[in-house]
Amino acid sequence: MEQESIKGNLVSLLVKIVLIIITAIILCIAYSTVNTVRGIKEVFAKIEKDREAELSEYIVYGTHLNIKGNLKLDNLNIKAVSLAFNTINGKNEKEVNLKHDINEEGIIFSSSELINEGIDLEKIDIDTYYMFIKIQFSDDTYKYYTIRNNTEYKGTYRENIEYYTITKNAKNNKIDIEFDRHKTEEKELPYMKMEVVSTKLPEDVYDIVIDPGHGGGDPGAQSSGYDESNLALKCALDVKEELEELGLKVKITRDRK
Repeated sequence: MEQESIKGNLVSLLVKIVLIIITAIILCIAYSTVNTVRGIKEVFAKIEKDREAELSEYIVYGTHLNIKGNLKLDNLNIKAVSLAFNTINGKNEKEVNLKHDINEEGIIFSSSELINEGIDLEKIDIDTYYMFIKIQFSDDTYKYYTIRNNTEYKGTYRENIEYYTITKNAKNNKIDIEFDRHKTEEKELPYMKMEVVSTKLPEDVYDIVIDPGHGGGDPGAQSSGYDESNLALKCALDVKEELEELGLKVKITRDRK
C-alpha cells in the first residue's frame, strides 16, 4: 500500500509539472503574440494614411533587389528619398538611399539604374522588416509611406520572392519578400515585408550552377584530336571542385562526356 501511495504521489507530481510547463508555454506564446501585435501597431503608427507609394517594378537579379515606383505628393521640396526597413523591436533597422526624380505630381524613385546593383540581400540581418518609403523634406522633417504592389506580378504566384543567401560557414539565410495588408482604425494599409531567417539550402537549390558546353552527341569544335566538349567538361569539373572546397553548394549539368 505504501508503494502504491508513493507511486500515486509521483504520478500526481508529474501531472502537475506537465501542466505547469504547458501553462508556461501558453503564457509565453500569448506574451509574444501580444508584444508582436503591439510592435506592429507602433510601426504603422507613424505612417501617413492619406496616400501610398506605388511599386511599378521589382526584381531580384543575382544578389540584389531592385525596385522602382512613384509617390504622388503635394510638397515637392524634397531633400532625400530612402527605403526604410523597420522592425517591431527597433533592432537591425536600416535605410537604403533611393534615386529619385521630381515631376508635377510627385516623385519617381528607384534603387538603381543597373539591374545587378541596388539593395544587397546578402547584407540584410535576420529579422522581420516592414518596408516603407521615407521622404526627407527640405526643412529636415520626415514622412513615411506604405508601398502598394502595382506591378504586373500583382495577384500572381510571382508576386512574392524567395531568395537564399550564398553559403558562408555552412550557413544560409532565407529571405521572403511579400506584400500584405495592415488594418488600422482608419483604413487598410498595403505594405511590403521582408522576413529573413537562418536555414540550410533546400535539396534543389544551389549557390552556383555550372553548365559545360556541348556534350552527348555534340562534341563542339574539334582540332588536333581535341573536342571542345571534353575541354569544357574538364574545366567545369576543376572549377566545381575548387568552389566546393570553399564551402559552396555546386550543381553541374553534366559530369561525363
